[in-house]
Amino acid sequence: MDVNIKWLNQKKAENITRVLLGQEYETILVNSLEEIKTILLNRIPKEESIILGDSCVLEDLNLIDAFYKNGNYIFNYQHEPSLEIKQEIRRQGLLADTFITEIDFVTEQGELILQGGFSNCASIFGPNKIYGIIGINKIVKNLKDAQIKSQLTLEANSFREKSYYDKDLYNNLGIIHNGKKFPNKYTLFVLNDSLGF
Repeated sequence: MDVNIKWLNQKKAENITRVLLGQEYETILVNSLEEIKTILLNRIPKEESIILGDSCVLEDLNLIDAFYKNGNYIFNYQHEPSLEIKQEIRRQGLLADTFITEIDFVTEQGELILQGGFSNCASIFGPNKIYGIIGINKIVKNLKDAQIKSQLTLEANSFREKSYYDKDLYNNLGIIHNGKKFPNKYTLFVLNDSLGF
């Protein structure tokens, strides 16, 4: 990577980390996905149950296998062919101890934005502990920009899955304004690089 782009990415990551800390989220600036995986495996006790968001970044981390080896119970719906069974596993997963997800967008003011019904529910009403992963390409100026970018993300995900994403089902945005209401609930990893779409 060009040294100037690397420097710029680092500055963006440092700036949004400061903003998120000011919004009372626990926020950790990291240099790699492998660093995130190591921290998660060290922090989450084997007694805790886990559900993961649906993300190619999380799939690349291979967290499911790692946590199975650790002894954790995983609400694993990712490769379930039946939509009904997949939805039932997700519903049960709202009672998991921990939710790990990729944050779809974060505004320059530190608002977390999640796209899709399950991520919204799980991040607000579900597990007591949420770990969110943020790439610098997820930073948007404001909520309006997030809405515009969400349309492109929806189309990209539809192409990735080789299917049509029902816009009524997936194109809804949940907004978490800050971490003040639920102290210690949210831990955010800011990666000084781009992630996903």
